[in-house]
Amino acid sequence: EFFLYSFDKQTFDEYVEKCKEEGFTVDAEDSKGETWYRYEAFNHEGYKLRASVDNVGELSIYVRIFTR
Repeated sequence: EFFLYSFDKQTFDEYVEKCKEEGFTVDAEDSKGETWYRYEAFNHEGYKLRASVDNVGELSIYVRIFTR
C-alpha cells in the first residue's frame, strides 16, 4: 500500500497502462466520479491491484495490493 502525490491525470493513466502490461487485467473494473478515478484488477497469481486517484485539491494516487 502506498500513496504518491503531485502529478497529473496523464501520469495516473500511464501507471494504469503499465499495471495492465504487468498482467493486472483479470476481472478489471474502471470507475470514475466527478473528482476521482479507480482501476481494479487481479493478475493471474490472484493478487488484486486497486489504484485510485483523487483530484480534489492536490492530485494523489493510492495503490493497494490484495490477495484472493
